[in-house]
Amino acid sequence: GLEELVNAEIRKDGERMIRQFENDRQWILEEYPEEAAHLSLDFNYEVKLDNDELLVLDTYMVESVGSSMVIHKYYNVDKVNGRLLTLPILMDGRADYVAELSQWIRGEMERLNESGEGIYWVKADGIVSADDVFQTISPNETFFINEDGLLVICFDKYEVGPGAMGSPEFVIPSEYFQW
Repeated sequence: GLEELVNAEIRKDGERMIRQFENDRQWILEEYPEEAAHLSLDFNYEVKLDNDELLVLDTYMVESVGSSMVIHKYYNVDKVNGRLLTLPILMDGRADYVAELSQWIRGEMERLNESGEGIYWVKADGIVSADDVFQTISPNETFFINEDGLLVICFDKYEVGPGAMGSPEFVIPSEYFQW
């Protein structure tokens, strides 16, 4: 039943993305009839991990219209217990996990900014508004478990930094979580 549920959800997401892309395409063609519009949509998947305990799928959509937008959705399947994993399940009732993980990620963003390795939105500065500054993860933030059994918190392109940052991933140290 879990396999059917995941497949049905992926199919539904794909159909929704195609409908939205067709609507966007139609709008662009009507709004700019003289322009040569170049649009594309790629909806695909990658198996991030497949072992005796876990199956981790990354389904992703890349929409290109001059620039690109990437949206990831991860399915973390606990093969032993036959369930989809969520952050609340992984954190096993730890009420403070959102604050703890958010604080660590914010610190990592600040460290990367200071070292010149990142351009994360961690403070309002005239260019970045207070509304865009990273505050906290959501209780059900996008994540996957990597081959080392570590939790990886993921953000979509433009979510916590400019498009040049791509789709940032933060590997959470084992003291916060280890599969």
